[in-house]
Order: sequence, then structure tokens, then C-alpha cells
Amino acid sequence: MKQMGNIEFLIMAIGSVVFFTLLLVTGNTMAIAVRERTNELAVLKAVGFSDGFVLGLVLAESMLIAAVGGAIGLWLARGMTSQDITGGILPMYLSSATLAAGRR
Repeated sequence: MKQMGNIEFLIMAIGSVVFFTLLLVTGNTMAIAVRERTNELAVLKAVGFSDGFVLGLVLAESMLIAAVGGAIGLWLARGMTSQDITGGILPMYLSSATLAAGRR
């Protein structure tokens, strides 16, 4: 496998591109969600909530959704890497410490 090229670099490069694309998609989704809920946010403002509080609500909701999605993703990754399916060619095992850190 090492004769074919730097596999680790290729995997990291592809992972970085996917992560950047996911950041763009997530930002776009958040922008659309706020744009579609301007009426609800306007009602909160009309009732007397401050700009900072409304912003905090939107950010807290976004962080909660991201945390739940990340936990589900780590749980699925742990399930997929609990057994060595590549015969030792690629290191595909995630330890508990790695899962706790959320990265490799």
C-alpha cells in the first residue's frame, strides 16, 4: 500500500475538504433557519427580549443540534470501527480516549 502513495495524507486531505464543505452547508442551513423564522424572532423582540438574548437563543439551538449530531456521528463511527475489517491495512480503530476528544 505504501508504494501507491501517501495514504494518510490523502485521507487527511479528503477529510479536510469534506469538513470544510460541511461547515459551508451548516452555515447556509443556519442562515436559512434564521431567515425563515424572522416572524418568531420579531415577536420575541416586540415582547421585550434584547438583541443579545435572541442571539443567544439562536446560538444555543445551533450548538445543541450540532452536539446531538456530533454525538450520533461519534457513536456510529465507534460502531463501524469496533472490528478491523481491512485486515490491518488501514488503522480503523477508535479508542475511548479518541472518541472523548472527538478527533483522531
